[in-house]
Amino acid sequence: MKYMFKGCSSLVSISLPNFDTRKVTTMRSMFQSCSNLRTIDITSFDTHQVTGMTEMFMDCAKLNTIYVGYGWNVDAVTSSDDMFTYSNKLYGGNGSHHVTVKDIKEDKTYAVIDKPGQRGYMFRGCSNLKAIIVGDNWNTDGIYSSADMLGGCSSLMGEGGARIVSGTTVDKTNAHTNTNGLLTKKTVEVAMNDGGDGYFYSTYYKSNVSRKVDDGTEVYIGTLSDDQKELNPTKVSDGIIQAGQGVILRRSEPGNATLTSLIYGSEDDYTGNQLKGSEWDTSMISFQNSGKTAYVLSKENGVVGFYRYTGEKLAAHKAYLAFDSSMAAPGFFFNFGDGGETTPVSGKIIADGDEDSADRYTLDGRKLQGKPAKKGLYIRNGKTVVIK
Repeated sequence: MKYMFKGCSSLVSISLPNFDTRKVTTMRSMFQSCSNLRTIDITSFDTHQVTGMTEMFMDCAKLNTIYVGYGWNVDAVTSSDDMFTYSNKLYGGNGSHHVTVKDIKEDKTYAVIDKPGQRGYMFRGCSNLKAIIVGDNWNTDGIYSSADMLGGCSSLMGEGGARIVSGTTVDKTNAHTNTNGLLTKKTVEVAMNDGGDGYFYSTYYKSNVSRKVDDGTEVYIGTLSDDQKELNPTKVSDGIIQAGQGVILRRSEPGNATLTSLIYGSEDDYTGNQLKGSEWDTSMISFQNSGKTAYVLSKENGVVGFYRYTGEKLAAHKAYLAFDSSMAAPGFFFNFGDGGETTPVSGKIIADGDEDSADRYTLDGRKLQGKPAKKGLYIRNGKTVVIK
């Protein structure tokens, strides 16, 4: 099996459930330089006779997870140099993160399931499994034996946020994507709201699975400026909503946004993203008790932005901002122009009158000539005004 998949740069995931490897002696460079490979499932492999694993997973820059079964054994391996070199996104089943470091061996020593006191980059069992993705054709009606079907999958979460707790049935009873189900939908639809500015908006959050938007939908994260007074929307270039990250969705055409579940995450940098979310409806009491104020996507006086939320509960799977209650701004106004900035609204927004003689300024302080024709927020006589 030497060099079997080496250089297969188009592979994203690979599962080999029917391979009989009981007589195989070398797996040298088997997956080397599979530059787009994220997951490898070799749970069927029996490696008791294998002696060569040199460069087996080397230079797989996007590889996150290697699943192995109970036949995985490296006792007979005699050559395994550079087994994981430059595969720096690899994690073991219990959280060990691989990073290539000079003079540190990357051989069979780490080709094990990690445990306290021992690093390893292999994954077995389902205690860390967060999502099982199923399509519309998934149906368990004809299954008569399913005892402990989802047993031991303690990190598993369903589409609606259901978890395995004491007393949860782990057979086919909860092997679905409805409210109490423990499975995740392959695709979901998100309703978009007309912003009145030529675009349609919504927000989204899912903690346990990443999802890619359709071609007509854009994804944005929001980062704070250094003085923490501006929220800057940054476009996610690959259109992937990273698990555990809140985002803004935007479309130029009406219709729902279609999100497709993935087994890998975004390549974009989500560092500094201020958008949060929850799998469940969240009571505002929890914000009040922590001295926080929540801001949600809405439209006030015809202007789309994040405004202070005054309801009783925040909706599940929606993104929001949370800041100290002492913060002065009642909201943040979007600006997806060349600057890509969102400006804090400094006071109550009022409609702009017809006093054409009054000076008007942009939110960044530039004086305008007369009343502007373009819709948006402006400053007039020290007050924030809106032109609809």
